[in-house]
Amino acid sequence: MSPRHIRRIAVPLTCALLPSVLAMPLSGGPLQAEGQSAADLVKFLTYQTKRPDAHGMAHGLFDCGSAKAEDRENGAAADALVKLGREATSDIETALDSIETQGQHSVFSTNSAWLVNAYARIQGASAYHRLRRMSNNPNAGFLRPALDKAIAVALGLTSYVSSQRSDAEGLNCSGVLMPHTLLDRLILGWERNDQRRVEASLGPLATAALRSMRGQKQWDAFRTGLWPQMPEGEIAIGYRFRSSDGPATSEPKGPLDSSRSTLDTIFTTSAGDQCGIFRVEFLLSRTGTEDSYLVDNADIDSLLRLMSVCASGPHREPVANRD
Repeated sequence: MSPRHIRRIAVPLTCALLPSVLAMPLSGGPLQAEGQSAADLVKFLTYQTKRPDAHGMAHGLFDCGSAKAEDRENGAAADALVKLGREATSDIETALDSIETQGQHSVFSTNSAWLVNAYARIQGASAYHRLRRMSNNPNAGFLRPALDKAIAVALGLTSYVSSQRSDAEGLNCSGVLMPHTLLDRLILGWERNDQRRVEASLGPLATAALRSMRGQKQWDAFRTGLWPQMPEGEIAIGYRFRSSDGPATSEPKGPLDSSRSTLDTIFTTSAGDQCGIFRVEFLLSRTGTEDSYLVDNADIDSLLRLMSVCASGPHREPVANRD
């Protein structure tokens, strides 16, 4: 049986695809990535080169056991592509062309999340249009979560949430649902008009505020009141957390310092234009099965309105929430 047909193991995308993790260089394992051509590295990443004991993911990146040799080799090959820079672009784009045309039947489909990530790291913001086009292509639907993450990398964001993304993210490697996961779920629920997903993302203060605002209104009428001009088709919202000393930053790698924390969050339109800054409050909720950082703003209506504005157009003026 060829390596491409060996069963792959799925892992939580929270751990596998965070932008801060994606950009992290990995030291090579048995693969001698240095000196390899871009074409050979692309073939290696997509399992067209024979690889002993291959047992990784069909389209994902490394899992929580990132010390495995296969994960190190994937990381080393991706890093080598990035080091080649523009020299690797043509070979990566050939692979992406094949995926856009043939979808999962393409010889480049296996492990292809590494390719779109490497492309984003090489091209930066100029990768956006290609990646966005792929996210709208049904043939590349199997890559949609990875494409969201690649767009986040390209635009320097903590996360990018398109309305067609599945809600597949879960516990991170430390067994905690981190702030970005719950904020992603809130955004996705709002984009897709999913009341259950929205409510499941909120802490007690935000839940009480939402119920008070909604009153006796049906959910659809309530949402339309906060978002009167909903665009048609796929929509997307990006954001990045900002550190206390000013520069944008990815999410903290471990649990936050206290059970209630605030992260200044810069929201963007689907094209990466800043559309607002909001102080998002997170509450650590501990249950018997998981720990979660729930969104818990008492002014949840202001956050939902801002997300509606960001999803509706290329607004550039910052909109700060009330203190």
